[in-house]
Amino acid sequence: MPDQGFCKRCIDASLPASAGHNITFNGIGGMFYGARDRCEICGSVIRGQWFCILFISIFRVGQYCVKYVGSNRYLSREIPRKPKK
Repeated sequence: MPDQGFCKRCIDASLPASAGHNITFNGIGGMFYGARDRCEICGSVIRGQWFCILFISIFRVGQYCVKYVGSNRYLSREIPRKPKK
């Protein structure tokens, strides 16, 4: 599969920007929440990245196509935001 394990459909629907590392210290930092639209080809899912305080989500940073490659390792590509009307 091209581009680190993502299928062509997922690559075409996303941008090459990564979510980076979700680092949380004492419940403060970035975390993924939710999972939807599992790809039948490469197995990736759409997840929201949130900024959290005391493990409570405060605001969404973005949405990413995420594919797990290990227990705590993942690849990600940004899902573009829809333009506001």
